[in-house]
Amino acid sequence: MPRVYYAPGFYAWAGTGWGRPVPYAWFGPGLAPTPGISYYAGYFTPYPDYSSPNMWLTDYLLAQNLQLAYENQQAINPGTAPPPLGSVQSPVTPETKAMISNDVQQEVAQESAASVQHSLSDNQTSPAIEAPPTAFTQKIFVVSSNLEITAGNQTCSLTPGDIIERHAKDVAPDGTVAIEVVNSKPGDCAADTDSALDINKLQEMHNQFQEQLASGLSQLANNQAAGLPAPQSAGARTAAEGTADPAPNAASVVKAQEDAATGAETQVRQAGGGN
Repeated sequence: MPRVYYAPGFYAWAGTGWGRPVPYAWFGPGLAPTPGISYYAGYFTPYPDYSSPNMWLTDYLLAQNLQLAYENQQAINPGTAPPPLGSVQSPVTPETKAMISNDVQQEVAQESAASVQHSLSDNQTSPAIEAPPTAFTQKIFVVSSNLEITAGNQTCSLTPGDIIERHAKDVAPDGTVAIEVVNSKPGDCAADTDSALDINKLQEMHNQFQEQLASGLSQLANNQAAGLPAPQSAGARTAAEGTADPAPNAASVVKAQEDAATGAETQVRQAGGGN
């Protein structure tokens, strides 16, 4: 459920082109650091300019997940050098970006329709109808967490920023969905690996896709993507259904989980050093 809805004109702007390529710098002097992009430079290269918001949103989604992968990598092996350019066997291609962009455009269109329903509900002229999000509305997924998948009799890893494609149209009796690895970073499951993924994991990726898309739309709506054209008026409206009061003990629970995870990592390192 989106936390914010925008005016229909904003979604129309977000779903169309600008008429000309607009240069955009992801990093450089005076800009926010994006180490995930530079660390995986051989795997993912953002475009230097954009002709439409949805292509910028596509690179934004990829950059967000590669930042997660970078942070996970540095937490385990601080100061690790980036993978050699020559070791990247399946970099993200323009064709892959185009497929992700199609899913982005479809999601923006669906949110636009939901925004109209929400507006009608506010005016008490028509009830809002919200269907629960489903991973089957998405074809291409950008991995957003560390995963283990099985291919044949072997297992391999996927990390944030790898890209998979959903092949099945239904959930198998064991609760899995057939997928194929499209692009992957060095050391992760090779491209063209066929496997099956639990539907809940696929749904988590879809939810993360929606969260990151909402973050990117917010940057565009608030003109925070410096250099890109700004919409005339985003008309943001908070959706009460998309918010919830925080759990009173959330901070202590998260702190306890972080302490437990840190302790487990320390034990693993000590055990490894002893061998």
